[in-house]
Amino acid sequence: MRWQLDRVLKNQVGSAISSGEHARMNSIHAKAWKFLAREGHSARRTPDEHAQFFENGWAPADAKAVAETLSAYRNGDAVSGRQL
Repeated sequence: MRWQLDRVLKNQVGSAISSGEHARMNSIHAKAWKFLAREGHSARRTPDEHAQFFENGWAPADAKAVAETLSAYRNGDAVSGRQL
């Protein structure tokens, strides 16, 4: 996992995407992985958990992105064949 993180960070430095956008996407993926680690692969978020995003200052689009990322992870779409 550590070498993958190192690779991601190096790719981000060379990317034309802003550091703020990288930080936003990193937060979305981190939140999704944390949820899966805590609740298990088949777990689903509750409305209360979704509301906590807003209470913690997350934008609606970012909260939706976490839900979409969780769905992608559950469907095996987290890493593309190109990335492998």
